[in-house]
Order: sequence, then structure tokens, then C-alpha cells
Amino acid sequence: MTKQSEIDYIKTVAERGTIALQEFLEYLYNKPYSDGECWRYLVDIGQILKFLPPKPCRILDLGVGSGWTSEIFARCGYSIVGIDISPDMIALAQKRKNSLALSSVDLKFYTADFENPLPFGLFDAAVSYDSLHHAEDEALVLQRVHDVLTPTGVYIIVEPGKGHSQAEYSVEAMEKYGTTEKEMLFSNIEPLLKKAGFKRITQYLRLGCFELVDISSEAYLAQQEEAFKGLCWSTVKLGHSSIIVAHMDEEKKSDVDGDRAPSWFEQFSELNRLLQESEADRLVRFEQINELTEMLKESDADRSSRFEQITELTKMLKKSDADRSSRFEQITELTGMLREAEVDRLARFEQITELTRLAGELNGHLNMLNSRLDIIQKNRLYALLKKIKLVP
Repeated sequence: MTKQSEIDYIKTVAERGTIALQEFLEYLYNKPYSDGECWRYLVDIGQILKFLPPKPCRILDLGVGSGWTSEIFARCGYSIVGIDISPDMIALAQKRKNSLALSSVDLKFYTADFENPLPFGLFDAAVSYDSLHHAEDEALVLQRVHDVLTPTGVYIIVEPGKGHSQAEYSVEAMEKYGTTEKEMLFSNIEPLLKKAGFKRITQYLRLGCFELVDISSEAYLAQQEEAFKGLCWSTVKLGHSSIIVAHMDEEKKSDVDGDRAPSWFEQFSELNRLLQESEADRLVRFEQINELTEMLKESDADRSSRFEQITELTKMLKKSDADRSSRFEQITELTGMLREAEVDRLARFEQITELTRLAGELNGHLNMLNSRLDIIQKNRLYALLKKIKLVP
């Protein structure tokens, strides 16, 4: 969006949107409590407060809009300078301060472009909450912030991540109001912060994006664990919104105090370094656990498959054993029948042998009878021939 669109944002929304000017002003004035996502805003603010330096300290709040973030920081005891490019927004923020009896807190608002030099002195911390993605040149903003932070200062950035520019509400805002809706990926912001001069850049989960699940049972607890894994994965691997904390140079030891005890900042820096290493190790373990989980799932699938195969083989073996028993009974029965047939064969063999012997004796008798019949016939023939005197 052009800077003029930023400046005229309230009037443009009232003219081109579906909400009346007064209604829109009331919404902005009562934000975050007037917004349906109030809980998410307050979760974000809680995380920002965790990363702010100990009080007392000065905080530069960039792109404050109607000033509700600055109000909360001021009520927490911080000295706040809030800036915004829109005079209308700053007027709302000043109205909020005056009407809420915040005169006792150290809270000041100024109309200013955060891409220009920031002539408000040095600060211990700076915050860009949902504002940096509207900048024409975010790298220039990071440099401007770096230039006004103390040597131990921190810069906290909470901006939309991957997919923001293509979201329906973002496309509508760009078309209707001329706004710029960029995606502030950590992978893009980190090198810009280093180029601006920040020495340590850390990244944290944005808990307002964490899906809460009822954990009253083991099953639901597993769902919550999966939701947490999903948030870690989408934040680190996909570039979804996160909380970025950029640190200025660490304190340098002088030549004469080499034996002095480390300062609280050095202790904090060392602890933060260890936490970063622990976070890196945790992410590695997280990936390893995911890989092992997949391997276990595959192993479990193989085990189930083998169990089914073993069950099927067992059924086949049982059936084969039943068939074998049946065939054994059939073989036993056939053996008995063969034995009976063998006995019958032997009996018939004996009978045939006896019959053969008897046939031999009968044949002998027949031969004997034939011989006797031949003699008798011959004698009768001779007698007949003699009778007719054919022979002497």
C-alpha cells in the first residue's frame, strides 16, 4: 500500500467498507476487547511481556494503531513511546490514554513513519506487533530500530507468516483499502536482522496459533501432543507465524575486569545460547521421533500382515492335518481290505492247486479208459471180421 493509504486507513475503511465511521472508531478504540480474536491478541501480548527486559526500561512500540498494546505495556510499568504513521490512529490512542486515566503512567504517542529516523532517544526494547508487514521497506525499518536500541536491547517481532498474503481477508483488504499484506517468514527476516546489525536472532512458537484439545483422557492427550508437533512443524518447516526476538551486541568485558563475575546479561546470553542449542537438539529429536514413529507404524503393519499370514498357514495346516488323518484312515481301511483280499487269494490258490491235482488224476483215468476202449474196440472189430471171414 502507499503511505497515503496507511495515513487515510480509517477513512478509507469507512468509505469503502461495510461499517460506518463511528462504529469503526468504537471498534478500534475498544480493541482488543471488541474483537472476536481478543483471546489470541492477549496470548500474544503475554508472550511479548515474557521477552521484554526487566523494569525499569524504555520500550518503542511501532505501528501502534489505536494504542492498545502500548496501554498494556504501560500498565505493566514500562516507559512507552508509541508511534504510528496515521494521525487518526494516534488521535485514538491519545483519547484512550486520556479517557482511561492513564496520566500516572509513562506513555507517549507520536505520529511518525517508522521507515524514517526515529528521534525519540534510546530504548531498551522495541516491539513490532502486526505492523511490520505493512512496511514498504521492512529492511529499512529493522535498521531504524537497531539504531535506537541500547547495546543490550532486544527487538520483538510478531507478524503473520506463510500464506498471509493469499488469505481471503488479506486479498480483500488489498483490493478495497490498498493495504500491503506481506508474509514475514523467519527465513526472510533473519538475514535482514543480521544485516541491520543484530547479533543473535531467536525464534519461538506463537502460542496463539496452538490448538487446545481436551486432555482428560489418554486418547485426547495424544491428540494434543499431535497438535503441538504440528505447530512445531508448521512453524519451523512451513514458515508459519512465530515470535522473533533479535538481540543487540552482547556486553564486552574490559581489559581490567577479566576476573569479575559475569553480569546478568552475560548469564542471560549464555542461558539463551544453551536454550537455543537445546531447542536445536529438541527439533532433531523431534524429527527422529517422527521417523521412528513412521518406522514403528510400518513395522506394526508388517507384523499385522505376518500375523495374518501365520493365521492363514495355521488354518491350512489344521486342514492338512485333518486331511492327513482322513487319508490315514482310508489307507488303514485299504490295508485291511488288501489283507482280506490276500487271504482270499491264498485260499483260491489252494483251491486251484487242489483242482489242478484232481484234474491231473482225472486226466490219468481218462487216458486209462481211452486205452481200454481202444483194446475193446479192436477186439470187437477183429471178432466181426473173423465172423465174416475176412480174416483167417
